[in-house]
Amino acid sequence: MPTEKSPSPRMMSGQLTVMTIMVGVVPLICLGTLLSLFYDSAYREKTRALLGEQVLRNAQSIDAFLDEKMANLRQQAAMADIDDMTDPARLRDLLFGLQNAYQGVFTGLELIDASGRTVARAGGGAVRTDHSGEPWFEQAINSPQHVSGLGSRQTGVALSVRLAAAGDLWLLRAHLDPRLAEDKSRAYHPGGRGGAFILDRDGNGPDREDGKPAPRETLRLLAGQVFPEGRPVVLEAADGNGETQWYACAPIRSAGGVLVFHQPRTEL
Repeated sequence: MPTEKSPSPRMMSGQLTVMTIMVGVVPLICLGTLLSLFYDSAYREKTRALLGEQVLRNAQSIDAFLDEKMANLRQQAAMADIDDMTDPARLRDLLFGLQNAYQGVFTGLELIDASGRTVARAGGGAVRTDHSGEPWFEQAINSPQHVSGLGSRQTGVALSVRLAAAGDLWLLRAHLDPRLAEDKSRAYHPGGRGGAFILDRDGNGPDREDGKPAPRETLRLLAGQVFPEGRPVVLEAADGNGETQWYACAPIRSAGGVLVFHQPRTEL
């Protein structure tokens, strides 16, 4: 019977060399993989934190801007009584006072009675004379002050302050240049295909600036976020093309809305 040949010393030496190399290299590969995963996880967490910080900063900037303009409107309203403001010429003087003090901000003024009818108007803004059927009117007439149209490219931003005279309620409504709030929402751009938009608490708002709206369920998810102690929230969800996006949300306190930054996950 043929006998099996014993491995030669040279073959055994080669096998030992291969085993030695594998024993040394495999742990390095495993270590490198673990480090890569750790770095990727740490990088993503840092990016999430950055998006959250930036969206909160921009939301606070919008709040500060709207609070300041609301105070400007109240100050101007205190300079005239209701009878004066029913005169379009006097209302025009109030608008000119705002425009001279804050150039490029205020575009128009309206005095609206408790039924929603525009009694006097100066400058640009809404062309309708009956606001009774508009969603914002019921909220505004029942609140000391109100912000509407934030984030809308069709209606623009409007500030309303409620006034009382002779037992009746009135609204002094100021229209702002819509580009101002929009520019503030995009003061920080996430980069790449990322961007920003504003939603109300019902999930209504303009399409994203790249023209690809998020699905309705995603918008409702974003608008319904709870912000513990005013902190931002960052989450993942699909956009209108089915692509996974990171959405960073922060509350706009003065308008009751939500500022949203979005960034494709593949670009992080």
